[in-house]
Amino acid sequence: MASLQERKRKDGRAYLIQFTLNRERRSLFLDIKYTRDEAEAVKLVVEKCVDAIETETNVDKRTLAWLENAPDDLRSRFIAAGLIEEEIDGSMTLDELFQAFFREQERVLKPNTVKSYLMAERVFFERVDSKTTVAEFRRADALKFAADLAATHYAKASRAAFIKSVKVVFNWALDREIIGKNPFGRISEGGTVNKSREFYVDREMFAKLLDACASPEERVLLALYRVAGLRSSEALLLTWGNVDFEASRLIVLSPKTERIDGKEKRVAPLFPQLRRELIAFRDALGAQALDKESRIISRNQRYPWSTIKRVLARANLPPYPRLVQNLRSSASIDIYSRYGEVAESAWLGHTLSTAQKHYLHVLESDYEKATLED
Repeated sequence: MASLQERKRKDGRAYLIQFTLNRERRSLFLDIKYTRDEAEAVKLVVEKCVDAIETETNVDKRTLAWLENAPDDLRSRFIAAGLIEEEIDGSMTLDELFQAFFREQERVLKPNTVKSYLMAERVFFERVDSKTTVAEFRRADALKFAADLAATHYAKASRAAFIKSVKVVFNWALDREIIGKNPFGRISEGGTVNKSREFYVDREMFAKLLDACASPEERVLLALYRVAGLRSSEALLLTWGNVDFEASRLIVLSPKTERIDGKEKRVAPLFPQLRRELIAFRDALGAQALDKESRIISRNQRYPWSTIKRVLARANLPPYPRLVQNLRSSASIDIYSRYGEVAESAWLGHTLSTAQKHYLHVLESDYEKATLED
């Protein structure tokens, strides 16, 4: 059910309709030109739209007629709230297509994902006229874009990511029957994983890194990545209340997967080495660590890759690719080898296919071991 709240303004009363759609709390604001009765009528339509979306059915004819005759500004509010889809014909330009995609998807996309799509959009329109209509853009144009992109300075993985993002936009248009066929449909984007950037931080190297840390906090930060395999943002969100020393468990909040039902957090083991580092840091902090809401990693460490670079320099070790990511992938390999795929996926918070694609890889020691075994 939606709720209707009154907001007092200097020049009258406005109304705010709040509702839940796909487990997300949303709002639709009505300015002072709407009466209480009109706001109640809009609230009823909002409820019918929510019900239709969540049950995957169509709204009744009366509600549909109401929506079709609603003022443009009110329809825009319904579109922005995700209650109805924007009606677009085949004469729209490619630029309008991308803007429509962003307007609808901005609620569900992560900020970093939006940045990736915006980068792909920029690269796309550097090579394709943004005023071209969707009806005019054909498969031959998509192939030409892919060919032009292949001749650029961008790395293979970056080129693949650009094509994949553009393909998603056209798939979105296909789902909404804006286009009849995706011109990128059978064009392979190629691999987005650059295997040459894989690097395993072994135990010996990790010990050197810990020795080169300037504080217990730095040691904990590296241990969260290398021992527990946390993502960059997950380590920065961790509070002392997320550490259960008695049960030896770590509650990990995951911004990357929080929009997936049941994936907003996970429970990982408090590995002995990580436990020792956390206890040493807690003892150094004293009473400050008693605050369960206090972040373990301070804002001074909000750029962990910079911290890792400094630690590497102190240890007289050369920088390796993907400083945080390869610490996590190294933890993934160790956990997978010792505890198996089920534990690795559960404790690191991803699927086995993701682990195989981005984290797990064969080590040089595996080759050596294989040649010695008979």
